[in-house]
Amino acid sequence: MAVIASFVLNAVANFALGLLVARLLGPEAFGVYAVAIAGAATVTIPALDWIRHAATRFYSDRARTDTPDVRATLDRLLLCVGAVAAAGAGLCGAAGLAGAWTGGVLAGLAVLLALLGTTLDYFGALARALWRTGEYALLVVLRNALALAVVGTTAAATGDAGWTLAAGVAALAGAATFGAARLRDPDAPAGRPDHALARSYARYGLPLVAAGTVAMLQAFANRAAIAAQFGSAEAGQFALAYDISVRVVAFSGTALDLLLLQRAVQAHATRGLRRAERQAARNMALILAVLAPLLVGYAVLLPEFEAVFAPPSFRGPFATLSLALAPGLACWGAMAFALTPVFQISGRTLPLVVPAAVSLAVNLAAGAALSRPLGTLGYAVAFSAGMAAGCGLLLTMALRTSRRMFPRGGEVLGIAVATLAMALAIGAAKGRLSPGLDLAAMAGLGAAVYGAVLLAFDAGGSRRLLRAIRRIAVRPGRAVA
Repeated sequence: MAVIASFVLNAVANFALGLLVARLLGPEAFGVYAVAIAGAATVTIPALDWIRHAATRFYSDRARTDTPDVRATLDRLLLCVGAVAAAGAGLCGAAGLAGAWTGGVLAGLAVLLALLGTTLDYFGALARALWRTGEYALLVVLRNALALAVVGTTAAATGDAGWTLAAGVAALAGAATFGAARLRDPDAPAGRPDHALARSYARYGLPLVAAGTVAMLQAFANRAAIAAQFGSAEAGQFALAYDISVRVVAFSGTALDLLLLQRAVQAHATRGLRRAERQAARNMALILAVLAPLLVGYAVLLPEFEAVFAPPSFRGPFATLSLALAPGLACWGAMAFALTPVFQISGRTLPLVVPAAVSLAVNLAAGAALSRPLGTLGYAVAFSAGMAAGCGLLLTMALRTSRRMFPRGGEVLGIAVATLAMALAIGAAKGRLSPGLDLAAMAGLGAAVYGAVLLAFDAGGSRRLLRAIRRIAVRPGRAVA
């Protein structure tokens, strides 16, 4: 539970920081800030994130003691690739200071920010793999406390995208230094970097990163095209709608994935493939049972959400763009958290690249076609079209890989019926209170309706989960497996 609580804190803090920076910088400066971050993340995170994926899949307390070469290899990979990324950031900054590239300093700062963020994600993966939940929670708290304090203060004082990026670099550097010290693990047996292990980690992790990069690349391409066609202010409007909406999906999807994937991996290692497949099917049902009502509820309550959370200068376009992005983000969530684990458990991650490429191609083609008649909205529709195409192809491929990793048809039907009932109930009842009260009341109503219908179908093992919660409530000292 500490891992989930830490992730919830991280998601809420990121949500708050994004809104705070947008409010303090305004649409134009926030557009520059967002494009710089998206561009740097598109280059830097894929270069490093595959190492985090390998740590999640292959590092454990048993590996720490029995095969110390695993940790030594992972650490050496992070050091080497990180050094190259840092050198690239330095070259960008030097070009900017010399006047050879106007945006060089911004690009260099954004690359450093992405590098430090990915390094912290790697440290978090190590802590979770060793079940050091206290250290993981402390790392999350420190990271977000520093970011909110330093970045928020700098954005308020300067109103400048460059200084705000520099503040983010300083905040994450402090958290990364702490993480490196806490997870150094001098008591573990000494290991040596192994080239064969490094190659196997690359074969496993790079296709995952290539597939995951598509959403980042699409976001960057769309923002850059909007900035070129319609200006930085329009790019800022799109960026806030995308960033907040994607966090709605990532908030729950990643929190579940942190635990559920490792349970399936553990089942595979200790009890065999069939047990892992059954666990993966339960995982998929739970993820769908959470993501479906979350996204549909978000779409139905967008006017109220916008009135409560969106800065005044972003209102109007925020709700319109978020609604157009919602189908694409639903498909992205299904791909990332429900379908990709099918290939992770089977150990065949290379096929994930094909749906990613299809998604990107459709997005680029649709964006070029729709931007003239629809303006910025055309790029939001193009993103959804691309993700829908990629998700459809990935679903077909996953079904061919292993149907046993999918939930029963009755469970999927139950989730769909419960989500529809929730949407109808919210749609009929909303609009009678002020936006803030309405948002809270409709969230409660939607949860009650959805939960009741879900229990009737027992989708995702909801009755079993409820019984476990009741046992915990009745016997608080007893752990439930």
